[in-house]
Amino acid sequence: MSQESYGVLHKLAVAVARDEAERVDTLRYNWHNLRQQVLATAARLTELEPQFRRQLSDDVTALSGDCDRFCDDYQTVRTTELTLVHS
Repeated sequence: MSQESYGVLHKLAVAVARDEAERVDTLRYNWHNLRQQVLATAARLTELEPQFRRQLSDDVTALSGDCDRFCDDYQTVRTTELTLVHS
């Protein structure tokens, strides 16, 4: 709580321990800092997203090509082995 809030509570005869008021002030301060960090992190992730999206797309394209080559190679080797076994 701010000093003003503590003063109002005191004026209205609401008993609030000083350490509780300080904990509330600390909590409010930490919450504000956390929100600022969240906003900064979200902004940074928004900046990075296009780069990661491109990289992911490139990697998926490369993986697809690798899988196609593997399947082709497997079929070639398998056909060759079957030909040799049945000869």
